[in-house]
Amino acid sequence: MKQVAVLIGAGSIGQAIVRRVAAGKHVVLADYSEQNAATAAKTLEDAGFECSTLWVDLGSKDDILTLVKEAQKYGEVTNLVNAAGVSPS
Repeated sequence: MKQVAVLIGAGSIGQAIVRRVAAGKHVVLADYSEQNAATAAKTLEDAGFECSTLWVDLGSKDDILTLVKEAQKYGEVTNLVNAAGVSPS
């Protein structure tokens, strides 16, 4: 069974962290912006990572449960990186 790293918040800080902890693992990128997740996935895939993306609103319990189920489809979740943040600007 493959190991899985979940990244919530697909910005540059989260990508930097996941690059260091997810070598050889499937990376699930979860973000409120589908475009941000897709862009991050392309960057990570170009660097040799296997990725999938998911739109998630961390304010929704149902979305969080969906994220858990989706990540578990790829294998055992061994890493969770929460780099999501809200900026007032």
